[in-house]
Amino acid sequence: MLNRINTRIGANICLPDLGHTLCQRLLERPGLSLVDAQQVMRHRRITTSGYLRPRTDEVIAKVHEHYTRPKPPPRPLTGWSYGPDDLADVCGSA
Repeated sequence: MLNRINTRIGANICLPDLGHTLCQRLLERPGLSLVDAQQVMRHRRITTSGYLRPRTDEVIAKVHEHYTRPKPPPRPLTGWSYGPDDLADVCGSA
């Protein structure tokens, strides 16, 4: 059947191409994880990761989101009480 379709439309599609397309479309869905796609594809191992093709606009948006996210305030250090003499011993005196 696939050969007849290829002849009719002038294409060269094979069964692995269809599986690849299915997996890519599954992974583009925000609610589905890599493990979900693995189960649908019936892969025993996470070979499905080879189908991951991040789109440039998605990568840029995620990196932008990361760098524009408010930074949490630094946590105060507790238990550190080096005196000036201790620091001079470790770092030398200036």
